[in-house]
Amino acid sequence: MPNPKPCLIGDIAYPSQSAAAIALGLTKQRIHQLLTEQYHRQNTTTKARSHVTIDGTAYESTAAAARALGVSYWAARHLVKLGGWPRCHKRRIAATRTSHPRQPPMRNAAKVIQRTIDILATSIWIARLPISQQCKIAKARKILQNQVDALLETCSDDLRRRPGNHPVRVRMET
Repeated sequence: MPNPKPCLIGDIAYPSQSAAAIALGLTKQRIHQLLTEQYHRQNTTTKARSHVTIDGTAYESTAAAARALGVSYWAARHLVKLGGWPRCHKRRIAATRTSHPRQPPMRNAAKVIQRTIDILATSIWIARLPISQQCKIAKARKILQNQVDALLETCSDDLRRRPGNHPVRVRMET
């Protein structure tokens, strides 16, 4: 029978791993894992936290760079490998900074509202509703049509400034 080796777990010496397992209420395998973890921690030096540089800006870590740049951790790792943002991204950012803010897509909004009006006008389910509800839907269609007209009026004012584009004509069905 082999002689039991004394072991030290958490500044407490035990006569053997089996005695430590019984005393701590753990399995022998877990005690062995704890001992090897302690051994490896003592024999390895902790790696200094690596600083990363992206486009000449030093960050504490890759995670800190990702937070500061507003990208994912993996995208930040890719940027660290590249050393910075790709040229095409820089051109895109420069172009958006110098260009005027884009107007909301008025014509698309008008088309969507017009489709809704057409659906309300041609739906067989609405035709089966009582007359009082059909009247309310007709009023809603008129309100939507007025919104479409207002949107197209604003859109056509914008298009007068830019030659070549023409507003979409919207038909009124009542």
